[in-house]
Amino acid sequence: MTSGRPGYGPRARTRRSAPEGAAVTAVAGPAPAKGTAVTARDVPEGAAAAGDRKGGEAPPILPAVPPSAPQPPARRRGGRRGGDADTRGDILRAAREQFAQGYEATSVRAVARAADVDPSLIVQYFGGKDGLFKAVLDEAVQPHEGVGRVLAAGGEGAGGPDLGHGLAAYFFGIWEDPARRHPFQAMLVSAASNEAAATVLRDFVRGEVIARVGAMLDGDDAELRAELAGSHLIGAALVRYVYRIPPLCDAPLDDVVARIGRAVRGYLTG
Repeated sequence: MTSGRPGYGPRARTRRSAPEGAAVTAVAGPAPAKGTAVTARDVPEGAAAAGDRKGGEAPPILPAVPPSAPQPPARRRGGRRGGDADTRGDILRAAREQFAQGYEATSVRAVARAADVDPSLIVQYFGGKDGLFKAVLDEAVQPHEGVGRVLAAGGEGAGGPDLGHGLAAYFFGIWEDPARRHPFQAMLVSAASNEAAATVLRDFVRGEVIARVGAMLDGDDAELRAELAGSHLIGAALVRYVYRIPPLCDAPLDDVVARIGRAVRGYLTG
């Protein structure tokens, strides 16, 4: 017969059967959910032993994860990628589309969003909006490859293409290519109303086109003659492709190239 005195019942004997502190430690804190793995850091010292003495099964103990475990690299702000092998080309393609809407309507941030890059990469590659504008213009005109090739071919014999015809054919070929025409057209139109665009375009035409052509000519007025030739080409292109004034806008391309080529040759030969 069990006594009803405090401290002598079966429950009290169960508490006294474990070492002092073990039972308290085992029941401290909420029990882990069923099926949940417990780490060594989560199980207080002595709790597993207490579980064994009671005949129960101690929760599995896993190695503690160190606080300094390496984490995956964070993405750039806004999820935009950094520079790689195709970054420059992607920026130029986005800029070509943006500048087709006009110089003033284009911003570095808008180009960066379209290219999915950080705006700082545009500054890194091109120096800013003006440098990007010049790079798109350079891509459209390709003075090093295209103009240089025409200048080299212009010195061939009488039966070959002359310099005036070659320059006219190359220049109007740019306008006939939609991928190159639209940004070039937007740049010419923007230059008429925006001083920054006009400065970039003027420096490009003088430095990359007029200077190259003028270097092929003789005489003290070589630069003036080269600039007259360039202004004739640009003016005719604006009338034909931008303002669309007939009959020039409707004339066959070969006829336009032949006629303007003869005029350009007159400027170059003096």
